[in-house]
Parts: sequence; structure tokens; C-alpha cells
Amino acid sequence: MKIISLRLNPYGPFEDMLLNFENNGKSSAQSSFCIVYGRNESGKTSSLRALRSLFFGIPERTPDSFKFDGTRLRISAAIENTAGETLSFQRRKGRTKTLLSENGIEISHTELEKFLSGIDESSFNMMFGFSHEDLVHGGKDIVSGKGDIGQSLFAAGTGISGLRKIFDELDDESQSIFKPRSTKSSIMGYIAKYKDANDKIKQHSLVPKEWTEHNENLKDAEAKKLDINQKITEFSLKLSRFERIYRALPTIAERKETLLNMERLGNVPILGKQFADERKDTSQSLEIAAREEAANNLKLQSVKDKISNIKIPKNLLARKKEIEDINVRLGSYIKELQDLPGLESQYGNLQYESERLFNELKKFRPDISIEEVPELSAAMGQRDNISQLSNDINTLKNKISEFDELIDSRERKKSAAEAKLNGTGEYFDLTRLEKLIGSIRKDGDIEKFLDEKTANFIKKETSCKNELSKLVLWNGTIEEIETLPVPFVETIDKFDRNFEKINSEIDKIESKINGLSKEAENIKRDIAALEIKGVIYTETDLENERSKRNCSWRLIKDIYIEKKIKETEISTYALDCNDNDKNNNGLSIVDIYENNIENTDKISDSLRHESEAVSKKTIWLSRSDNIADELKSLEIQKKEHTAVKEKLTEEWNGLWSPLKFTPLTPREMRSWLQNQQKLAKDAENLRYLKEDIDNIKKQIDKNRSLLSEHLKSAGYIAEAENKSEEKQAQSMTLSELINEGLYLIKRQDEIKAEKFELDKDIKRFGEELHSINIKKEKAISGINDLKEKWKKGMSALGLKSDEEYSAAKQFVDIEQELTVKISESKTLMGRITAIKKNILNFEHEADSLYAAAMPEVSDLKARDKIYAMQSALSKAMKDEAILQKHNDDLYKYEEENNEIKNKIEKFNAKLKSMMKEADCENIEQLKDIERKSEEAESLKNKLEQLNKELSGHSGGTEIEKFIAASEEINPDSIPGEIANIKSELEKLKKENSELEQSIGAEKQYLKQYNGNSDAAAEAAENKAEAAAQIEHHADRYIKIRLASIILKNEIERYRLQNQGPVLEKASRIFSALTLKSFSGLRTSYTEKDEAILVGLRKGAGEEIQEIDVGGMSEGTCDQLYLSLRLASFEKYIESNEPMPMIIDDALVNFDDERAFECLKIFSEISKKTQIIYFTHHKHILNLLSKGNFNELILNL
Repeated sequence: MKIISLRLNPYGPFEDMLLNFENNGKSSAQSSFCIVYGRNESGKTSSLRALRSLFFGIPERTPDSFKFDGTRLRISAAIENTAGETLSFQRRKGRTKTLLSENGIEISHTELEKFLSGIDESSFNMMFGFSHEDLVHGGKDIVSGKGDIGQSLFAAGTGISGLRKIFDELDDESQSIFKPRSTKSSIMGYIAKYKDANDKIKQHSLVPKEWTEHNENLKDAEAKKLDINQKITEFSLKLSRFERIYRALPTIAERKETLLNMERLGNVPILGKQFADERKDTSQSLEIAAREEAANNLKLQSVKDKISNIKIPKNLLARKKEIEDINVRLGSYIKELQDLPGLESQYGNLQYESERLFNELKKFRPDISIEEVPELSAAMGQRDNISQLSNDINTLKNKISEFDELIDSRERKKSAAEAKLNGTGEYFDLTRLEKLIGSIRKDGDIEKFLDEKTANFIKKETSCKNELSKLVLWNGTIEEIETLPVPFVETIDKFDRNFEKINSEIDKIESKINGLSKEAENIKRDIAALEIKGVIYTETDLENERSKRNCSWRLIKDIYIEKKIKETEISTYALDCNDNDKNNNGLSIVDIYENNIENTDKISDSLRHESEAVSKKTIWLSRSDNIADELKSLEIQKKEHTAVKEKLTEEWNGLWSPLKFTPLTPREMRSWLQNQQKLAKDAENLRYLKEDIDNIKKQIDKNRSLLSEHLKSAGYIAEAENKSEEKQAQSMTLSELINEGLYLIKRQDEIKAEKFELDKDIKRFGEELHSINIKKEKAISGINDLKEKWKKGMSALGLKSDEEYSAAKQFVDIEQELTVKISESKTLMGRITAIKKNILNFEHEADSLYAAAMPEVSDLKARDKIYAMQSALSKAMKDEAILQKHNDDLYKYEEENNEIKNKIEKFNAKLKSMMKEADCENIEQLKDIERKSEEAESLKNKLEQLNKELSGHSGGTEIEKFIAASEEINPDSIPGEIANIKSELEKLKKENSELEQSIGAEKQYLKQYNGNSDAAAEAAENKAEAAAQIEHHADRYIKIRLASIILKNEIERYRLQNQGPVLEKASRIFSALTLKSFSGLRTSYTEKDEAILVGLRKGAGEEIQEIDVGGMSEGTCDQLYLSLRLASFEKYIESNEPMPMIIDDALVNFDDERAFECLKIFSEISKKTQIIYFTHHKHILNLLSKGNFNELILNL
């Protein structure tokens, strides 16, 4: 999805702002890299919020309604998806029906959701937008997570920050709720309370009888205490009122004085704190302006005086151009005057030389006249010059000799080159070999890599064997450790919990048995101690005696009244009735009956007189019976739990039986399993490493085989036989084969180049021979042509056709010199005539110009006249410039005068306005009002402070009512009233204290005899509350633990799905952002085999070093987070509908080089989806101008 345009109309500070992302002016296509630039306070933040509110609605409480009413806020946009579908819509602020069409008609949210591809507001904000703060938080999260790769990838991919903090908070909260064997955790605390309440319920089972009198005393005391507390409250309120009034008296007096002072001042306008300073500044500015006006007037008059003293010669200045022109030509005039005598002398010499040369010419041709000389020159102009003809003939003869030498040289060089070419070795085309070596070298030095891998394998194998030797209980090989049928750690944890639970239950039962046994012994001791003073009977004893008495009575009745029993059987029945009591042996039934009555009365009397002891013994006996029952139940439970433990132990041993050893405890076996799992992981890594080594060896063998074949086909074997070492290809290493192949390629390239150069030389020598022969033939032909021209030339000069060259040359030289002399004489005469004419014209022009410009002086030579005019003109021009400057100064001072007058008017108007505000007519009155205003404002502030103090004293009462109430009280009587109230309060508090002691004593007494039902009820209530709290906290604990587990599982799932592709992209981006300081990223492992993210950096000797996040700077961690964030974003848009990435000034702390690299990455990503970057930093725009980013810059 791409945003085509965004209009804010109105929104935030904008009444109507259009951001058009459609075209950048560089091409007809849309620009997907958009820079939104605005200075501070230009509305950048509002625009950013508008983008987010566009898709998910404007918040009800938005900071963007400060300028326009919230109901008017509108955001309009046009968007397009990858299918080419477009949607134009607008968003208004409201609770319902906020999504509208262009025409303002409500549209369904499903129309917009089709473009959002199911992305909600939270996901959009976190995944498709980030700022500088997000980078900083993301970098810190990576450090706090110690580079955990799962957390780092998950945080960058989802935009969620603070994962480590979330895990820590979940762990802290879960441990605060429940931590085994920690009484400080909530659940364990409530379990303890639950057990305590349960024990109390069991302990309390009887209710005492006599407590009525003390209960009545308690009620009376509490009623009296309630009445006294009410009186204490009334007296305390009264005391507080008098104390507040007493403290407020000075403030009330000061307030009255302040009001009187305000009344004395009358109605004074409050002018404000800055009024006096503003008036002083204005008056001072007015004085300064007046002084400036006076000083400026003096300058103005001085300039006017200077102007009047300057006189400008207008006639002279009017001819400025003519004077300057004639002054320029003056030099030529003077030169011509100086040159004229020499030229006339030179002309005389030329005439003499011409006559001498003509006489020399007549020696060759006596018939020639001076008039024929020019005609002879014209004739010679139509023919070749005799001298030139002679020179050309000699030149061509010399060239023919040179051509012969060149032909011989080139033929020898060509033959040598052909012989060398035939001796050059055969050339093979090694293109395929070169491509093969290039392909192999792309993988780097794999033999060195193999050595490193092999060394690493040996090191890890040794480490694994050492660790394996430390693994107790089991003996086997490192290969077998990986496939051991070990149980899951969750199974071990389950057994651990079950063992802990059953052991805990058995311990609890044994603890209870021990406790109850001790309690039973204590009860026996207490009963024995109680009976030391005498036998203490119980209600049961009384019932038993009554039963014996009734049985004896029935016997007497059956024997003596109803005669149902014989006398011989009396003794047997009597013993049965009295439980074979030996004390009754030998007694008659009547005596036994009397003893029964006596014992019954005795026990009854004892129960009445020893009620307290009886009650205690009854309770103890009852408790003793309960303990016995509980002990039986606990023994049964103990046996059951012991059987469960034995079964659990059998299952535990069976779990480990495939490993053929007897396991230790689950906790110890968990540690054993961790060691085994680490070894299994190491064994797996070792196996993978071995596979890598085998694959590398195969690749090396394959490359060696291919190289050997290519070398053989290229004739390498034959060439190798010529080497001293005579190495065969099959016995060489891959590196040696590559070097040999490179040497062969280099040698073949040299042969190819040598053959090419020799072919080129042979061809060049042949071409040069051909060219030289052609030139030689042309030279021979040229000599013949020149000889014909020579004959014609002699005939034209009137000489013999076979005239010798020296005579002909002398004739021609004399004729040429004479011709030159005649021509020079004519030219010189023309020049002399022109100079004389120029001198006369110049002197006439100088006289005319001087008479017009400076008529007052005339008796001078032409040259002096020009000097005089130039001097006068220079002075006039300087005076004119000075006059112009004075006129400029005049204008400047007049303008300054106008400005000063305007300032004076402005300051006077300001003072008049201030006097009007103060309602006065002059400055002196204004100053007095200022003083009064300041005093009035001070009194007003003081009154407000006093009222504030009185509000604190009034206790919520209105200030005026509080003052009126205080005036009704005699101030002198207040201290006495306060003392009386305090005295009464002391008495009441003392009485209250005595009542509290009495209440406490009664409650303590009642507590000793209180019925156990109250304690049991309270304990039951506490038990129920504890159970509810346990249930509540257990529910919360389960939710927290599930949340933590689900989050960890989701992070791990995300890591497995995205680690490879995301890390590959992030590695490339991270290298660019760090300016190649880091070459990339990869996964490493801690000592606990936890996967972490590390940076790769070249160390000494080109060795690659792993740098964990703890060794990175804060800025580098920010760049690491940004790399992961951008890589995750790229992966997302590869398989999902692309969404715009909205970035808020994320490069604030990046230097220019890193910012430039990051902008390049943004530009690359923008080819796949839209990037919108908000900034207020000008240097970002400067960086963009240095590269070809195809960006669109929008200014707010």
C-alpha cells in the first residue's frame, strides 16, 4: 500500500496543507522515498500524528485541536495497493461515522481494511514506524538481553521494546506470588494462614458457661467510654476553635491595617509591574532622540556649506569624452613628430641603393630599363622562383638517397620480426580455465578454511570427550550420547514435583504425629497435676455413678418388691451392676445401693464446687480422645503415602531403565540431563562440523580434478616437464594448482601479446616499405618536372635555357632586391605624406577643442593645451565626485532626521497613552501615580496573603464570619478559656484511659473463659479468606507463567522462521551503517549454549573477531537494532502487502557518513515500498543533494 497524497484541512496548525507524494519532478513515476522537511514549530509532529490517525481514527483527546475546533478536524488522503486499486477518503474527528468518502458520505471500514491487510493500530505503530527514541530503546534492549538472538529479532520485527524488562517483571511478579519454600511469597503465606486457621478449628470445641457478669461489666464500661469520647470530641473542637482564633488575632489586626491603607490610597489604577520601567525607558529614549536630532542638524548644515563652496566647470565636463579621446591620441601625435625626420632620411638611402642595384642588373641584361623591372618581377611571379627550383631539385635528390636507406632498413627489420614470430611458442585459449579459477577463488581460501575447521573439530572433539568422561552413571561414546532415550525435562520436573509433594505430605504427617503425641503427653501431665489436690470428677463419672445407682435400685426392686430374683443370685447381679467393683465385695445390695447414692452425691458436690477444674479436665479428656482418633487417621495416611512413594520410586527407576543405571534424585538427574543435553548438542554440532569438513574436502577434490583436467588439456604437463621440480598436477594441492593455472594463464597472455605485437610490427614494416617506394617514385617524377620548369624560367627572364644556376641565382637575387627597394621607397613616401597630414589635423583639432573648453588661455602648444585640459578635467571630476558624496550625505542626514522625528512622535504618543492609562496630564503626575500604583499592588498582594493565612485558621469557615466571630470574644479571656478546656480534656482522657484498662481487663478475663465457638468461627472465617486468596493468587500465577511461556515460545518460533533470511539482510545493512567497521553479523553461542547475536570485525592478521553486544558502543547498538528492524521490514514486505514505513528523525545522532549510508539504504528499500521520513534537520537535505536518491522533498 502506498500513500499518494495527504491533505490536512484543517488539522493541527494547518488550515489547508497538501502533501503530494505523487511525483518528484525527476520522472513520470511516483517517488517512494519521501522527505517531509519542516523547521521547529512548523507542524512536523502534527503531520506525523495525522498519518497515524488517518487509518485508525483521530483520538478523542488530541493535542491537534489547539487552533481549530475538534469537530472541524479533517484528514484527507488517496492510497493505492499493489493491485493498482485506489481509495480516496477522509477522516473526521468523532466517535462514530468518522470514515467518509471524498464527497463526505459515510463509507464502511471494510473498504479501508482491504488496503491495510488486517493490520491493527498497535501493529501499525510498532511495525511500520520508528523514531530516534525507538532506536535508543531498541539498542538498550539488545544490551540488556545480552544479545539474545530470539529477543533481538522478535523486538526488531514487531517493534515491541523492553522485552527483557517484560520478562523480568513477569518473573518478579510470579515469584512474589509463589516461590516454593519461601514464606514471603503470597501463596505460601496464605497457605500458612490456612493451616493455622485449620489447626485452631480443631483445637476449639467447647464453650465456657460463666461469663455473664464480666460481659455486663464490659458493656457498661464501653457505654461510658462512648459518652466520654463524645465529650472529648466536643472539648477538642472548642479548644481548636479558641486556639485558631488566638493564633489569628495578629493576622486579623494586620488585615484591618492593610484595608485602612488601601482605603487611604483611594481608587488608584493598577498599572502593572513593568509600567514604571517602560515609562522610564520611553522618557530616556525621547531624550536620546532629541540629542540625536540636534547632532544631525549640525551635520546637515556642515554638508550644505561644503556644497556651496564647490564650483563645477560645465563646459569642460561637457567635452569630457573629446578631451579623454584626444589625450589618448596624444602619444601617437608625439611619436609621429619624433619619427618624421628619421623616415625622410631613410627614404633618401633607399633611392641611392635602388640606383646602385639597377646598374648591377644591367651587367646581365644591358637592354633592360628601370621601368621594365616591375614587369620582370610580375613575370617571375607567374613562374617558379629560380632559387626555389634549384633547392627543390637538390632536396629531391637527397630524399631519393634517404628512401633507399629506409627501404634497406625496413626490409631487414621485417625479416627479423618474421623470424622471431616463427620462434614464438603455440598459443592456447585458456578462457575456460580462467573462469574456473575465478569461480573457485570466489569461495575464498577453502583449504585454509578446511584447516581452521579441522583444528576447531579436533578442539571441540577433545572438549566433548573430556566432558563425556565427567558424565557419571553412563558409559558410552560421544556418538551414542546424541541418541540416548532420555526422558524430557518436563517429565523429570513432574517426578521432582511428585517426590517433593509426597515427601512433603509424609513430613507433614510425621510432624503432625509428633505434635499430637507431645500434646497427648502434655494433657496426661496436666490431668495428673490437676488430680494431685484430689480426684477431679467429670460429668461422665457422675453419669456412671448414677447408672450404678439406678441398677442397684432396680435390683432391690426386683428382689424385695417384685421378687423376680432369688437371694442366692443377688451377689452376681450386684457385681454386674457395679462393673465388678472389688470395693463392693461382701456387701449386701442395700449397702451397695447406699454406696452408690453416697458416691453420686459426692461426685455431684465435687462437680459443683470444682467446676473450673472439672471444666478443664473435661476439655482435656475430650481433646485426648480427639488426638487418639487423629493419630490413628494419620498413621493410616502415612502408610498410604509411603506406598505411593514406593510406587513413584519404582516408576522413576523404570523411566531410566533403558539407560541401564539406577538414577539419582530427580533434582540431581535434572542436572545430569542438562549436562547430557549439552553434550548431545555438542555432539550434534561436532557431527555438523564433520559434515562441513567432508563437504569442503569433496569441494576441494572436485576443484582439483577440474583444474587438473583443464591444465592437461592446455598442455600444462608438457610445460611442467621443463621445470626443475617436475611436479605432476595430480600430486599438487588446490592452491598449487590454482597458482600453476594462474602462471599458465599469465604465460599464455604474454605469448598472445607478443604474437600480437610481432604481427603488428610485420604489418607496419610492410606498410612502411610500400609507402617509402611510393614516395621514392614520386621524388623521381618530381625531379623531371622541376627540370622542365627551370627551362621555362630561364626563358622568361631573358636568360639562356642552360644558364648556370649561380649566374641565374645572382640575376634573380639582384632583381628581387631592386624590386624590394623600389617598393619600400614607394611605401615610405606614402607613410611620410600621411604623418604630415595627421600632425596638421591633430594640431587643428587641439586648438578647436581648447578654444571651446578653456577660452581664457590660448598661447600654448598643442601638446601643452591637451595637458592643461586633462589636468583641469581631472580636478573637475574629483570635485563632481565630492559634490555627489555631499549630496548623498545630505539625503542621508535628511532621512535620519525624518526617522528621528518619527521616533520622537512615537515616544510622545507612547507617553500620552501611558498618561491616559494612568488618568493624568503630565509626567510628574504620572510618576506619583506610579508610586501609588506600586503601593496599592503591594497592599493587594499583602491582603491576599493575609486572607490565605486566615483561611488556614478559619477551619473552612468564611473569612468574614470567622473575623466577626473572633470579635465577639474578649481576646484577654482566650488564654484562660484554653487552659480550662485543656484541664477538662486531661480529666476526660484520664477517665477514658482508666475505662480502657477496665475494658481490656474484662475482655482478657472473658477471653480466658470465652466459648471456643467464637474462636472457631473466627478461625473458619480466616480459613475461608485464606482459601479465597490462595485461589485468586494461584489463578494470577498461572496466567503470568502462561504469559511468560507463550511469549518465550512465540519468540523462539519467530526466531526459527526468520533467523536465516533476516540475519543475512541485517548483516549487509549493519556493515554499511558501521562504514565497514563491522563486516557483518552471525549467530554465536554462550557457555550455556544460548544463541546470541555477534558482530564480525577484522582483527590483526585479517582474523575475523566476534564482538558481542557488550563490547559495542551505544551508537553501534542503535545501528544494530536499526539493521534488524529494516531487515525484518524487508522480509515482511516480500510476502505481504507492502506498507509505508514512517520514520521520525531517526538519524539525529548519526554522523554525516553513517547518515548518508542509511539514506542510501532507505532509498533501496523505497524501490519495494514507500518510505516517508520526517525531519527538521537541514543537514539531511544537504546529504540528499550529494547522492542520487530519487527522493521527493516536501516542505511544511
